[in-house]
Amino acid sequence: MSKATLAHLAYANTVLRYLIGVNGRQLTWNGNQIFLPRVLDELLAFVDSSWADDKNNRQSLMAYDLFLNNATNTWRANLSQIIALSTAEAELMALASC
Repeated sequence: MSKATLAHLAYANTVLRYLIGVNGRQLTWNGNQIFLPRVLDELLAFVDSSWADDKNNRQSLMAYDLFLNNATNTWRANLSQIIALSTAEAELMALASC
């Protein structure tokens, strides 16, 4: 999507929560099982930040990448709106933004 918004991210998170909740369930039609491949095998999240990377206003650069079945699903990189006082705080803020 070229102009994704926070609403799109919220909808994508809702879909992922749904897929996690129905993982392993099966559909039936007139008592016969309908074969469906596993929807969600593996969900990985990688988060990183660089503390006070912007020399002008001391903001930290935060980034995350979500992988679904070994393929990038969502990623984002931006400057934090809050100035972190330590590397650990910058990392926690990056994780919270995911």
